[in-house]
Amino acid sequence: MARIDYTGLLRATRDVLEADPNVRAARATVEIGRAVVPTASSPHVNIYEGRRSPATQMLDGGASQWYFVRWTIVVSVFSGEGMEDAMAQRDELLGHVEVAMMGSRNLGGFLANKPLLLLGGELMSNKGDVGFWAQGTLDLQVEIKATTN
Repeated sequence: MARIDYTGLLRATRDVLEADPNVRAARATVEIGRAVVPTASSPHVNIYEGRRSPATQMLDGGASQWYFVRWTIVVSVFSGEGMEDAMAQRDELLGHVEVAMMGSRNLGGFLANKPLLLLGGELMSNKGDVGFWAQGTLDLQVEIKATTN
């Protein structure tokens, strides 16, 4: 049966971020798929699975298939001081996350043959109940082979 360890991909991403000294120094909580991020968890880094789409079909009797697998890292920062403060803190943490991902294109050895691609993302900011949230996303992609062997 063809199998890709999608959950392992998210765990490897989390492990790279948790090991990064700049992310640790920012005191960011790093989690996989947390539904609601309370203000007490700020700054927060959330990793979400995304999408897979077919890449090149291998001509080996149908025994393998290449996929482009995408997932997203969401950085969230809360500030009671103002929107500008929340955005500045978000920018700093997002930069640490991007540098950590650039420094580990193979996700700590999890990706053996294909390098991790950083695809950009979105920037968002909103007023909360008692302060301001700023978020930024980093979309990631890798080409992974599923085989029947």
